[in-house]
Amino acid sequence: AFTFKGNLLYKMNGEYTLKDAYYDPVTMEMVDADIDIGDLFLLTAGADYRWQYRLTFGFDFVYGSRFAAEIEGEDQKNGMTYMDIDPSVKYSISLFEFVLGAKIPVYTELETYAPWVPESDQKGRSMTINFRTNYRIF
Repeated sequence: AFTFKGNLLYKMNGEYTLKDAYYDPVTMEMVDADIDIGDLFLLTAGADYRWQYRLTFGFDFVYGSRFAAEIEGEDQKNGMTYMDIDPSVKYSISLFEFVLGAKIPVYTELETYAPWVPESDQKGRSMTINFRTNYRIF
């Protein structure tokens, strides 16, 4: 009746060059800047429990970390670490599945430019409820 599942993701987002990013007063020219986009790490673990033939309950634990971007080696303070709980209910009819789920933030830690802003204003993450339909081919 139980199906255990997990996912591990590490995404290297790479870098790009921003043309004429800033003015260098020493050389009196506009200078390009290399921007390293922050990488992404994501770990998901969970289980589905088939309660009846058509009704399945699911529960996922999500841990994610978006690393801060860097411009010419200088940290940009835009990283984020978070943990979420994602419960769901799935009901199947023929080849269709109807899924009702939620994303419940448990923990959020931000790197920020503005330490004087209260943490509750910085996080900006709240619980969301979602509904989707799936069409099973097989």
